[in-house]
Amino acid sequence: MIEKKLLLSALFIFSFVNLHSQKIPLSEENANWTTVLGGSALCKPQETSYGYAILTDGKLLTACTEKGKKLWEKSIPGKSSPILTKFSSDFLLTVSNSTNLVLTNPSGKILWKKNLNYPITSEPFVGRDKRIFVKGSQNISCLGVNGIIKWSLSTDILSDDNFFELNDGSVLVILKTPSNENTKALRISPFGEYLEHITFSGKVIYAKSVEKGLFLYFVDGKGLCSVKNNQTISSWKNTVSGQNDFNKNIEVIEFSDDKIALIKENSNTTSDITIISEQKGTEICNFKAPIDFSIRKNSLAGKINNKLFLSDRNSAYIFNLDGKIDQDFTMPSTKDKLSSWNQIFLSQTGNLVFCTNTWIMSGFKLSQKLKSKTSNADKKRKLENYENFYTINESYFENTMFTGSIGSDLIGKNRKSELYKGNYANREIEYCSSLLTFERAYRSYLMENKARTRPDFPSVFDMDSTGLAELVSQLNAFGTDTFTKTIAFMIKSEKKDYILKEILKSVCECGFDPNDAILSAIDERFSSINSSDTDTLKCLCDAVYEICRFMGRPAFFDHGISILTSFSGPKYSREIKLYASQTLTKIASLKI
Repeated sequence: MIEKKLLLSALFIFSFVNLHSQKIPLSEENANWTTVLGGSALCKPQETSYGYAILTDGKLLTACTEKGKKLWEKSIPGKSSPILTKFSSDFLLTVSNSTNLVLTNPSGKILWKKNLNYPITSEPFVGRDKRIFVKGSQNISCLGVNGIIKWSLSTDILSDDNFFELNDGSVLVILKTPSNENTKALRISPFGEYLEHITFSGKVIYAKSVEKGLFLYFVDGKGLCSVKNNQTISSWKNTVSGQNDFNKNIEVIEFSDDKIALIKENSNTTSDITIISEQKGTEICNFKAPIDFSIRKNSLAGKINNKLFLSDRNSAYIFNLDGKIDQDFTMPSTKDKLSSWNQIFLSQTGNLVFCTNTWIMSGFKLSQKLKSKTSNADKKRKLENYENFYTINESYFENTMFTGSIGSDLIGKNRKSELYKGNYANREIEYCSSLLTFERAYRSYLMENKARTRPDFPSVFDMDSTGLAELVSQLNAFGTDTFTKTIAFMIKSEKKDYILKEILKSVCECGFDPNDAILSAIDERFSSINSSDTDTLKCLCDAVYEICRFMGRPAFFDHGISILTSFSGPKYSREIKLYASQTLTKIASLKI
């Protein structure tokens, strides 16, 4: 009887495809690097362009390089919630005293703290134009990167799940109370409009945003929900009768080439892996992994080089998507200091990072053959925006181009003050549509002016200087990147001094410049500004400072210094030389 058990065990072990006999140990002594933190990590570290950001229970936010060298360590005011979200250009979002949302720039400087007057219950979500969505148990808010609340909604009681994004850019939140055991959800536009109240055809036990929509795992099957013609549809659904996965842990990892990996807890010794076509829902292959996914916080799923990484407290594996094991690791033993890890994550650069209760953070390089940090799916999302919600009137200026007024319908009454006051909700669609209409026409006007092909008689942009200045002043008030390229283009191309000054003033109000487009435009333009135009040159210095302060990265710091030191030339007055020097001192005081 004993021999039979041993034989069955051997058959079970060798049923795993290509299981390696020699494991690579992961232990403190063979870690690629080790760093001592100022506390125990409260939540999963965030990967940044420079390495990692870690939030600890010692009220510290720490930035480290990819090899664990500390770059800075900053104190976070108040009691930190276990929430850390990274978005564009390495900005970090944390939550203080449960109700305060805090934005920190890449050098650790707190840019603003906004009290939302309700406990924040899940990770903030950053939209396609860098707007920030936040939710509580019965509230949803949206803010710009300037800290202004765009809109707030009261809702029925929400689940603790994070936000989900659909393929059209709308967000979905799941309600806590089902309807006859069927999960209910709300679909909301980025501008605070209720688009749909959804009741799914079953109990959703797992959801994940993917490129083509929202992957859903039900008690009785799985499916993909997407938006078509402004309505949610079921792109595909596979039903499994008699399925009993209500209490099982599920995870989905999205790969290139239309593939997603569904990882499902099977037992305390194995997990089931299904590779699925994201487009059609068809199963490409199935295999088992010797990983215990039953305790979710002790396991990890990720990807390296378009391969699947899985780990639990004992082992870690890298699988090819056909189920063959590519690499095989042993996790830290109970005698190893790293065995007390409470947070583990896998970076896109192939580092497996452990954070322990004893304040140690260690990293292991699992793969040297790495592609770009950004996956194909991420690249596609980054190319998208919210223009599908806007209506651009291409013919608007055809009838007004040679009249004396731009039109109050385009400018609005006290619109700029309304934008800075906030809570303008779905009126943002109208405002952005108007400004995008203006942007298209004015870009054409500037290009024609530059090429000297414009007619001799004046256009509305020549005749209505007040209206033009009012329009330009609104471009940077939304706290998004919608008009970043427009602002950069106008800085480079605008010949009217009063309009250039208005644009630079708007940059001084919020220095968000995620792709260095605005600062590069200033660099290109400043030498052609009349050296006697002191007011405009001072506005330019202020804009350079605000971009450096807000963006908080050495590259911006160096670029800003390079621009400001150019004012030491002989053609500039003593007054502007002194102003540029004082601005340099202000930048140096930022200690980036």
